[in-house]
Amino acid sequence: MSYDVWVDVPAIPACSHCGRRATEAGSVGDWNFTSNCSAMWDRAGAPLRDFAGRPADKCALLVRAAITRIEADRATYEAMDPPNGWGSVADLLPALAKLADLFEAYPDGVVRVSH
Repeated sequence: MSYDVWVDVPAIPACSHCGRRATEAGSVGDWNFTSNCSAMWDRAGAPLRDFAGRPADKCALLVRAAITRIEADRATYEAMDPPNGWGSVADLLPALAKLADLFEAYPDGVVRVSH
């Protein structure tokens, strides 16, 4: 089982002043990671299941803080690596960074989560 996370973005009208092009509403991102590591991101303060329906910019802050916590106490989180080998801190840290990047790229979006 895994977590799938994406962002629903609002439509943005064109701006005649700055020349920004209009964008349509839609879904962006396709972040996916094994739920075997959910105890890690929960403990670090980023409970992804609770992100559903929340603003992407707020979730980005939580994910960045979780990365910092995991890096600061890496041994604790490595001890939580799943015994079945599906997921690890070494794999999770760059995946969380990509998730934070996604949220930061679409700060006005709404986070969606499936697990």
